[in-house]
Amino acid sequence: MNNALNTLIARACLSLVFIVGYGWIVVVALKAGDFSPAVKEVLIFLFGALTTSVVTIVNFWFSSSQGSSDKSVLLSGRE
Repeated sequence: MNNALNTLIARACLSLVFIVGYGWIVVVALKAGDFSPAVKEVLIFLFGALTTSVVTIVNFWFSSSQGSSDKSVLLSGRE
């Protein structure tokens, strides 16, 4: 059970670091101001990829993936 708790803490910490980092990147980019068209293209691509990752993280914590993970932990503790 201790290993499961460590895994949960590691997942939570990585999720938090990624989402905070994403927020920081967005704030820095918005404060930077005007960009050339080429830089805008790269930023749009980057924000699209990062936003997809944030959605995946949120879905893990608030959808069936977390429930499935919790169920696996409970089952492994009983065996």
